[in-house]
Amino acid sequence: MLLAAFPIASAEAATSVKIVPQSYEAFDPPVSNIILNVTVENVQGMVGYEIYIFFNSSILTCNDIILPSDFVYAGQGYLETDKLIDNDKGEIHYGVSTFPFYKFNGSGVLCQLNFTGEALGDSDIIIVTPDMGTTFYTQLLNENAEEIPYTAYNGVVSVIPEFSPLALLTLIAMASTSIILLRKRKNEKE
Repeated sequence: MLLAAFPIASAEAATSVKIVPQSYEAFDPPVSNIILNVTVENVQGMVGYEIYIFFNSSILTCNDIILPSDFVYAGQGYLETDKLIDNDKGEIHYGVSTFPFYKFNGSGVLCQLNFTGEALGDSDIIIVTPDMGTTFYTQLLNENAEEIPYTAYNGVVSVIPEFSPLALLTLIAMASTSIILLRKRKNEKE
């Protein structure tokens, strides 16, 4: 009776797909080699995945999709889809599946995205999910080709000037004021 009154918490954590780091600052465009990981956490029985990502193409250009040496299927047989990068629309579509099936359990890197910051501003890196109503979306698949539910955690890339104009103006104003005060004190002493 006591067990029925107190539900037992599941030891299994919810599966998530994340952009890591979730916040990235790049300075003075154009700046290349902005590397973001697309990761999965707490997945069970994943034999394939498909990523679909949106980004602001007026701020960023996607140069490549990379499978790092430690990605989730490293050392296993796998097949890749074509790397579909549309820098006009700001869309990335890519997938990998194991062959023969290898069930990945746990957390790791699905792939890396290599961007160049082309202009000042912020670009959200959006993991497209099934509830967004698009034809294509990010999927994690089990051996029966069934989707594994997940929660998405998007990211943002901020391309900013190395010295902001406001900070530069503040420094100039402070330096000018200091010079004027020093000259005034020097004149008062004479």
